[in-house]
Amino acid sequence: MPPGPRVRSPCLKRSAPTERCSSSWSFYRDWQFTRRSVIAHHTHTSGTGSTAALHGHPLHPMLVGFPIALFIGAFVTDLAYLAAGDAFWARASFWLLVGGLAMGLGAALPGAIDLLTIKHARSWRLAWMHGLLNIGVLLLALANMVLRWEDMAGAVLPYGLPLSAVSVALLAVTGWLGGEMVFQHGVGVSRSVGASGNKLHEHAPAVPSRNDAGHHHEQDGRKQPPER
Repeated sequence: MPPGPRVRSPCLKRSAPTERCSSSWSFYRDWQFTRRSVIAHHTHTSGTGSTAALHGHPLHPMLVGFPIALFIGAFVTDLAYLAAGDAFWARASFWLLVGGLAMGLGAALPGAIDLLTIKHARSWRLAWMHGLLNIGVLLLALANMVLRWEDMAGAVLPYGLPLSAVSVALLAVTGWLGGEMVFQHGVGVSRSVGASGNKLHEHAPAVPSRNDAGHHHEQDGRKQPPER
């Protein structure tokens, strides 16, 4: 069966201007080199492990989902109170804040242990930003709870709802930073993942050289012999 049509570079045509082709090829080669280098830079080749873990499972990611859900719930019930005017929703917001603060402190402890004991994480500004912003979320929740202490319904505006909204926005930022640390840099991931000799390590992309990028591009432009 003859091979299918191949996409050929316009620079291979004799009618193409030399200067335009040279510029296009140079741009393509640099773009490919930069793209592969970035992918290789952001792919962790081994996990760091976790100091605060239970049977090898890190405690921080196991607990952090609870305060996130509770703080988002407090924001939603604030909106429900404004829409319905029922004091039940204001009371629900208060107790969601109490539960979120308690679970947030429980999740912060193993997170702080990992941050301070894992050298790979401790040396990153990204990890410190993640931790400090999470502390900021807990402080906002504490202030939000104290302001509602005497009048749960009356404090929804002008204090409660804005504080809940800011907390949810910060949670989105800290969640993204946490995912960056785990999925891109392997913080908290088992040390066996990507270790030397592990099959998973073979899938980590290597940083190509510019000569390699040019070689592959030249091969793409050549006609391949038909299959026998």
